[in-house]
Amino acid sequence: MAMITRRMFLTMSSMFATVLVLFLGTTEAHDLQVSSGERVPPKGPGSAGSDFDVREVDDIAELSERDVVFVGRSQVLERTAEEWCRLGRRHLVSALRAEDLQGKSIAAMVLVQGSGLSENGVDALCSLADRGNTIVFMDLPPASFVESQWRLSGLLGVREVRDNSVRIEGYHLFSGFLLGGETIYGTTAREERLQDLSLSIPWYVTLDGCETYMVGMMGENFDDEDQNQYLPAVIWRCGLRKGNVFAVNGDFMQDDLAGMGILSAMQYAGSDYVVQPVVNAQVFSVLDFPGSEDGNERRMSEVYGRSQTGVQQKIMYPSLSTLMADTDTVMTDLWSGDDSSQLYRDSLRELGETSGEMGISFRQGTSSVHHDFLTAYAPDSSPLPQSVRTRVLPQASGEDVVSYVSDDVTGQRVTSVPSEFTYSADLALKGSETMLAYAGAMLDGHKPLWPKTTDDEWQNYFRRVSANYATYWKPFSSFSRVSASEADARIRTFLHIDLGVEEKDGSVCLASGVSDPSYYLLRTHGSKPVGVTGGSVTQIEKDAWLLRMEGSSMSFKWREEAQ
Repeated sequence: MAMITRRMFLTMSSMFATVLVLFLGTTEAHDLQVSSGERVPPKGPGSAGSDFDVREVDDIAELSERDVVFVGRSQVLERTAEEWCRLGRRHLVSALRAEDLQGKSIAAMVLVQGSGLSENGVDALCSLADRGNTIVFMDLPPASFVESQWRLSGLLGVREVRDNSVRIEGYHLFSGFLLGGETIYGTTAREERLQDLSLSIPWYVTLDGCETYMVGMMGENFDDEDQNQYLPAVIWRCGLRKGNVFAVNGDFMQDDLAGMGILSAMQYAGSDYVVQPVVNAQVFSVLDFPGSEDGNERRMSEVYGRSQTGVQQKIMYPSLSTLMADTDTVMTDLWSGDDSSQLYRDSLRELGETSGEMGISFRQGTSSVHHDFLTAYAPDSSPLPQSVRTRVLPQASGEDVVSYVSDDVTGQRVTSVPSEFTYSADLALKGSETMLAYAGAMLDGHKPLWPKTTDDEWQNYFRRVSANYATYWKPFSSFSRVSASEADARIRTFLHIDLGVEEKDGSVCLASGVSDPSYYLLRTHGSKPVGVTGGSVTQIEKDAWLLRMEGSSMSFKWREEAQ
């Protein structure tokens, strides 16, 4: 039997220690790859943070261009206005009636709940438009009221109220308004599952000189010579007065995401160009996946012929990995269960191979947490582990889209569910991208493991997810597809930006007020940014550009493009 000398023992011990260090180092690096994002900017509310107040118009004698006035009593519409102002670094002022603005020195944009307008309010709004104020009707009064008030019809640019309520066959959204391009929201048999928009609207025909961004479609029997001019107007701008007047025929502004995007698109339509801070983050998360709970084995065997763990590892994960690779997307799995289990370790290894992230879900409850997760899904305000830096919020939570939920934790709201996608969801997606270049898509990993109907079974569930995600998110492929923790870093930077814009010697100079890389949406009317210094530029679509500022400033010049 060979003897081990002291020298041999020391050599073997040294080699073992080296291997151990290398192994632990690899494991630590793997955990960082799976869990962490970019360098985290300073914590706490920034210029678009949570310290946002709504002031009453009676308390203010003079309103500046940074102010936005909301007129009305609708809490839903005011919520849309409030979120748009907070994220856009504007101040919101509230007034119950348009006539309350008479006698005020106002340079602000005025957002109006048209459904609550009175005759005296019409006179006040006409005066503001004549002085150069931009007026936005977030909804409209009854068609009979518009028809009976000639001053209101003139203010809106309505030539004729052809019908108080007409049945339309869908909507046509023109390109160049919301990001995402031209879209038809039809009513064919194939589109029936997606169509959830109201198909009965007043039929307004607009005057010459109005620009229409969305119309109702009337079908093949409509044969006016210029269809777009005589089709029911849905979103339009009247530029016949000193100030622009925008109108929305319908309830589109009641959704805060669609509403914020429409307001941003209106601001662009009435300006030579706009440049606005954005998050630039597309997040794809899977809730309660993987989950270590094995409580539905009989049903799993019937539907999939596998155990619950096998379904997750051999069916669900390969499908998701293929979709992530095909769409250049990073997956954030929100684990549910025991994070000391073998399933967790296997899932972490597989996710690390695709540069994904493992977060934690508290929807089903969890007994203990052994790892330092950076991302957590928490449907309520229950305490989170100290390591968590960002909280994924439910779609219907009513929470801010992106914000600080505490001094050192950000919130990022789910904005869409690809498995249940509809036309109103597409408008919300376009709105969120137009306002923030942000989208939070979420799959429910629990549903295919506890299917109530055949629609919940993975082959059908995933077919809808992959088709919708590949189709409706494709126009926004210029934006970064990142993990939730990487989005957290960008949200922090976005919330701290204090943008300054100066035109000097033929150049546009931007200053961010932050030192970390930051992102901006630039929209023009036929001009292209060239000669960029201090950053880079990527074209999103016609007349729309994503700017990346490397430090605290950047500049560019204009070049006119052929129309």
